[in-house]
Amino acid sequence: MHMNKINSMLLRACAAVLAGALLLMSGCSALEAGNDSQPGSVQTEPTPDTSAEQTPEQTPVMAEQTPTVEASQPSPALPEAYEAIVALYADAMENEYYSTLDAVERDIRFGETMAAEWLNARMPAYYALHDFDGNGMEELLIATVDGDNTTYYDIFSMKDGNAVRLFPDMSFGYRTNLGICADGTLAIVWSSSAFESGVEYYRVNGAEAERITSILIATEMDGTNTTKYIQDGTEISEEAFDALIAEYEAEGRASFEWISVTQE
Repeated sequence: MHMNKINSMLLRACAAVLAGALLLMSGCSALEAGNDSQPGSVQTEPTPDTSAEQTPEQTPVMAEQTPTVEASQPSPALPEAYEAIVALYADAMENEYYSTLDAVERDIRFGETMAAEWLNARMPAYYALHDFDGNGMEELLIATVDGDNTTYYDIFSMKDGNAVRLFPDMSFGYRTNLGICADGTLAIVWSSSAFESGVEYYRVNGAEAERITSILIATEMDGTNTTKYIQDGTEISEEAFDALIAEYEAEGRASFEWISVTQE
């Protein structure tokens, strides 16, 4: 009961103070208006600018499926031969990956410079530059990037001012895939069937990819399902195979600063 009375008194006191404050403000405003106004003029109160309050905050619209790896800085200068390759990929993206052409026609028109499996995948392409052998000339990588998943489709080097494919006889992105170790070693994993696959390691030397070693993994089809590991023509144990893979993959995989082929 006592608390109710106290609360009631406090409310009345607050109301009185608020009313007094409003009256005082009104008087000051009238006084200022009287000092500034001219005889015979009608003083109007300026309308407050509420545009800032009424305009809702604009939420940036992000491009659909834009990887976070896309560079925010301007694209680096590319050698003319590399620039032509990047432009070709950009043109394909802008023309729906040439989907109106059949596979044979696409290969005839673009097989020399564009990865066929990428055209089939129909995903945004990115490129990166990296000097793998330290000769001062950067190689050009073409890939798709989806979160933490990078699929390499091609790698080029330069020779006499021309872009040269390091693996002209291979098509990456389906049964044959390219990986890049942290030390710059190129790892190629391939599979011809459920019974035969392999791993090959290469190093870049100028405009060539030199094979370091290769391992064939073959499973017998006689019902025993025995798997053999053959390194450079010599059979090795499964333990030796695992140790070899662990040695190359000890430092993990390389990472690059990817740039959209459509970025200018």
